[in-house]
Amino acid sequence: MSQIDTTLDEICNAQYVSLETFRKNGQGVKTPIWQACEKGKLYMWTDAKSWKIKRLRNNSRVNVCKSDSQGKPLGDWVEAQAIVLDDPELAKRYRQLVGTKYRPWFWIFAFVAFIRRADYAIIEVDLSNAQHIES
Repeated sequence: MSQIDTTLDEICNAQYVSLETFRKNGQGVKTPIWQACEKGKLYMWTDAKSWKIKRLRNNSRVNVCKSDSQGKPLGDWVEAQAIVLDDPELAKRYRQLVGTKYRPWFWIFAFVAFIRRADYAIIEVDLSNAQHIES
């Protein structure tokens, strides 16, 4: 198994990952986030009005690594491409995927979001062409 395959397995199986998105000036912003992996893609549920969503709409490049709950890296970084899933049916399906991995905590957050009438989005990170980043 290659180093990139090992890193991708660690990311897919991680409790938390650090997602680095990029501002228009190129500065990276790292955020710890829950994720679920399916068929070489990571799915992350987040507030549709968050800054990371706004940054992703401007620049699809992301860096991802296994992390602790505070975002401290616990593995190697990979560079990949991400999109925001705006299709409600896809968002519902992948919200369930993330929810299954993190139950019951996820469903508590989902219930609060429902009460707040917050809009949420799914981030899809395609790991199929991910590149290992030298640390």
